[in-house]
Amino acid sequence: VVLSGRGKREMDDIRSVLGRMRSRERQFLNAQDREWRSSTHRTWMLVGLGLFVALVVLLAAVLVLNAEAFRRSRSEQALRQSEMRTRLLLDSIRDYAILMLDSQGRVTKWSPGAEQIIGYREDEILGKHFSRFFPKEDVEAGGPQKELERTLVNGRIEEEGWRVRKDGSRFLANVVVAAVRDGEGHLQGFSKVLRDITEARRVQE
Repeated sequence: VVLSGRGKREMDDIRSVLGRMRSRERQFLNAQDREWRSSTHRTWMLVGLGLFVALVVLLAAVLVLNAEAFRRSRSEQALRQSEMRTRLLLDSIRDYAILMLDSQGRVTKWSPGAEQIIGYREDEILGKHFSRFFPKEDVEAGGPQKELERTLVNGRIEEEGWRVRKDGSRFLANVVVAAVRDGEGHLQGFSKVLRDITEARRVQE
Protein backbone atom coordinates (compact mmCIF):
# COMPACT_ATOMS: atom_id res chain seq x y z
CA VAL A 1 0.00 0.00 0.00
CA VAL A 2 2.88 2.35 0.86
CA LEU A 3 4.79 1.53 -2.36
CA SER A 4 1.74 1.96 -4.53
CA GLY A 5 1.14 5.47 -3.13
CA ARG A 6 -2.29 4.63 -1.72
CA GLY A 7 -1.05 4.85 1.88
CA LYS A 8 -1.31 8.62 2.09
CA ARG A 9 -4.82 8.62 0.64
CA GLU A 10 -5.90 5.87 3.03
CA MET A 11 -4.38 7.66 6.02
CA ASP A 12 -6.08 10.89 4.94
CA ASP A 13 -9.40 9.00 4.80
CA ILE A 14 -8.74 7.54 8.26
CA ARG A 15 -7.86 10.97 9.63
CA SER A 16 -11.03 12.37 8.04
CA VAL A 17 -13.12 9.61 9.64
CA LEU A 18 -11.44 10.18 13.02
CA GLY A 19 -12.00 13.93 12.66
CA ARG A 20 -15.71 13.39 12.01
CA MET A 21 -15.86 10.99 14.99
CA ARG A 22 -14.18 13.58 17.26
CA SER A 23 -16.53 16.29 15.94
CA ARG A 24 -19.58 14.14 16.64
CA GLU A 25 -18.20 13.21 20.06
CA ARG A 26 -17.71 16.91 20.91
CA GLN A 27 -21.27 17.64 19.70
CA PHE A 28 -22.57 14.75 21.81
CA LEU A 29 -20.59 15.87 24.88
CA ASN A 30 -21.74 19.48 24.35
CA ALA A 31 -25.35 18.29 24.10
CA GLN A 32 -24.93 16.20 27.24
CA ASP A 33 -23.37 19.19 29.03
CA ARG A 34 -26.27 21.41 28.01
CA GLU A 35 -28.75 18.75 29.11
CA TRP A 36 -26.94 18.35 32.44
CA ARG A 37 -26.90 22.11 32.99
CA SER A 38 -30.59 22.32 32.07
CA SER A 39 -31.41 19.37 34.35
CA THR A 40 -29.41 20.92 37.19
CA HIS A 41 -31.22 24.23 36.67
CA ARG A 42 -34.61 22.49 36.72
CA THR A 43 -33.58 20.54 39.84
CA TRP A 44 -32.59 23.70 41.66
CA MET A 45 -35.77 25.39 40.49
CA LEU A 46 -37.84 22.47 41.84
CA VAL A 47 -35.88 22.46 45.09
CA GLY A 48 -36.39 26.20 45.47
CA LEU A 49 -40.08 25.89 44.63
CA GLY A 50 -40.43 23.01 47.09
CA LEU A 51 -38.74 25.00 49.83
CA PHE A 52 -40.97 27.98 49.08
CA VAL A 53 -44.12 25.84 49.18
CA ALA A 54 -42.96 24.18 52.41
CA LEU A 55 -42.29 27.60 53.91
CA VAL A 56 -45.74 28.83 52.87
CA VAL A 57 -47.41 25.71 54.30
CA LEU A 58 -45.43 26.05 57.53
CA LEU A 59 -46.34 29.72 57.80
CA ALA A 60 -50.00 28.94 57.15
CA ALA A 61 -49.90 26.18 59.78
CA VAL A 62 -48.35 28.56 62.30
CA LEU A 63 -50.99 31.19 61.56
CA VAL A 64 -53.80 28.64 61.87
CA LEU A 65 -52.40 27.30 65.15
CA ASN A 66 -51.97 30.80 66.53
CA ALA A 67 -55.53 31.68 65.51
CA GLU A 68 -56.85 28.46 67.08
CA ALA A 69 -54.86 29.08 70.26
CA PHE A 70 -56.19 32.65 70.42
CA ARG A 71 -59.76 31.47 69.82
CA ARG A 72 -59.39 28.75 72.46
CA SER A 73 -57.89 31.22 74.90
CA ARG A 74 -60.79 33.62 74.37
CA SER A 75 -63.28 30.75 74.71
CA GLU A 76 -61.66 29.61 77.95
CA GLN A 77 -61.64 33.17 79.24
CA ALA A 78 -65.32 33.60 78.33
CA LEU A 79 -66.10 30.27 80.02
CA ARG A 80 -64.25 31.30 83.19
CA GLN A 81 -66.09 34.62 83.23
CA SER A 82 -69.41 32.82 82.70
CA GLU A 83 -68.63 30.38 85.50
CA MET A 84 -67.63 33.28 87.75
CA ARG A 85 -70.89 35.11 87.02
CA THR A 86 -72.84 31.91 87.63
CA ARG A 87 -71.00 31.32 90.90
CA LEU A 88 -71.62 34.91 92.03
CA LEU A 89 -75.28 34.53 91.14
CA LEU A 90 -75.59 31.24 93.01
CA ASP A 91 -73.73 32.63 96.02
CA SER A 92 -76.16 35.55 96.21
CA ILE A 93 -79.24 33.31 96.27
CA ARG A 94 -79.86 32.04 99.79
CA ASP A 95 -83.58 31.29 99.73
CA TYR A 96 -83.24 28.51 97.14
CA ALA A 97 -81.17 25.33 97.13
CA ILE A 98 -79.67 25.09 93.63
CA LEU A 99 -77.79 21.94 92.70
CA MET A 100 -76.66 20.01 89.64
CA LEU A 101 -76.80 16.23 89.29
CA ASP A 102 -75.04 13.96 86.83
CA SER A 103 -77.06 11.52 84.73
CA GLN A 104 -77.02 9.00 87.61
CA GLY A 105 -78.29 11.47 90.22
CA ARG A 106 -74.98 12.26 91.94
CA VAL A 107 -74.43 15.84 93.09
CA THR A 108 -71.91 17.76 90.95
CA LYS A 109 -72.64 21.38 92.00
CA TRP A 110 -73.92 22.76 95.29
CA SER A 111 -74.95 26.33 96.04
CA PRO A 112 -74.61 28.18 99.36
CA GLY A 113 -78.40 28.29 99.46
CA ALA A 114 -78.44 24.49 99.34
CA GLU A 115 -76.04 24.37 102.27
CA GLN A 116 -78.23 26.81 104.22
CA ILE A 117 -81.48 24.94 103.54
CA ILE A 118 -80.36 21.29 103.57
CA GLY A 119 -77.35 21.56 105.85
CA TYR A 120 -74.56 19.78 103.94
CA ARG A 121 -71.33 21.59 103.08
CA GLU A 122 -70.19 21.36 99.48
CA ASP A 123 -67.23 19.11 100.31
CA GLU A 124 -69.56 16.75 102.19
CA ILE A 125 -72.13 16.28 99.44
CA LEU A 126 -70.31 16.39 96.08
CA GLY A 127 -70.39 12.95 94.47
CA LYS A 128 -73.18 11.71 96.78
CA HIS A 129 -76.56 10.54 95.45
CA PHE A 130 -79.43 12.96 95.84
CA SER A 131 -81.67 10.24 97.28
CA ARG A 132 -80.34 11.15 100.75
CA PHE A 133 -82.59 14.24 100.65
CA PHE A 134 -85.70 12.01 100.55
CA PRO A 135 -87.49 10.44 103.52
CA LYS A 136 -86.66 6.77 104.02
CA GLU A 137 -90.11 5.58 102.95
CA ASP A 138 -89.87 7.54 99.67
CA VAL A 139 -86.46 6.04 98.95
CA GLU A 140 -87.80 2.52 99.57
CA ALA A 141 -90.69 3.28 97.20
CA GLY A 142 -88.24 4.39 94.47
CA GLY A 143 -89.18 8.06 94.67
CA PRO A 144 -85.80 9.53 93.61
CA GLN A 145 -85.52 7.33 90.52
CA LYS A 146 -89.14 8.03 89.55
CA GLU A 147 -88.43 11.76 89.84
CA LEU A 148 -85.57 11.47 87.33
CA GLU A 149 -87.60 9.24 85.02
CA ARG A 150 -90.50 11.72 84.93
CA THR A 151 -88.02 14.52 84.24
CA LEU A 152 -86.55 12.60 81.30
CA VAL A 153 -90.02 12.07 79.84
CA ASN A 154 -91.29 15.62 80.35
CA GLY A 155 -88.04 17.58 80.23
CA ARG A 156 -89.06 19.49 83.38
CA ILE A 157 -91.21 18.76 86.40
CA GLU A 158 -92.38 20.72 89.42
CA GLU A 159 -93.74 19.14 92.56
CA GLU A 160 -94.04 19.49 96.31
CA GLY A 161 -92.97 16.91 98.82
CA TRP A 162 -91.14 16.23 102.05
CA ARG A 163 -87.36 16.32 102.07
CA VAL A 164 -84.78 15.56 104.75
CA ARG A 165 -82.01 17.83 106.04
CA LYS A 166 -78.58 16.68 107.16
CA ASP A 167 -79.72 16.69 110.81
CA GLY A 168 -82.65 14.40 109.95
CA SER A 169 -85.37 17.03 110.25
CA ARG A 170 -87.99 17.20 107.52
CA PHE A 171 -89.17 20.19 105.53
CA LEU A 172 -91.79 20.68 102.89
CA ALA A 173 -90.13 21.60 99.60
CA ASN A 174 -91.22 23.01 96.30
CA VAL A 175 -88.98 21.22 93.79
CA VAL A 176 -88.24 22.01 90.14
CA VAL A 177 -86.14 19.50 88.19
CA ALA A 178 -85.01 19.92 84.57
CA ALA A 179 -83.00 17.67 82.26
CA VAL A 180 -79.78 19.22 80.96
CA ARG A 181 -78.74 18.20 77.44
CA ASP A 182 -75.94 19.22 75.10
CA GLY A 183 -76.35 20.65 71.60
CA GLU A 184 -76.83 17.16 70.15
CA GLY A 185 -79.51 16.21 72.66
CA HIS A 186 -77.34 13.92 74.80
CA LEU A 187 -78.22 13.91 78.49
CA GLN A 188 -75.61 15.68 80.62
CA GLY A 189 -77.45 15.58 83.93
CA PHE A 190 -80.16 17.42 85.85
CA SER A 191 -80.60 20.81 87.42
CA LYS A 192 -82.63 20.98 90.62
CA VAL A 193 -84.02 23.90 92.59
CA LEU A 194 -85.60 23.43 96.02
CA ARG A 195 -87.39 25.98 98.18
CA ASP A 196 -88.40 25.40 101.78
CA ILE A 197 -92.13 26.20 101.91
CA THR A 198 -92.81 24.67 105.33
CA GLU A 199 -93.45 28.01 107.08
CA ALA A 200 -95.35 29.44 104.11
CA ARG A 201 -97.66 26.40 104.09
CA ARG A 202 -98.18 26.65 107.86
CA VAL A 203 -99.10 30.32 107.52
CA GLN A 204 -101.41 29.51 104.59
CA GLU A 205 -103.17 26.78 106.56
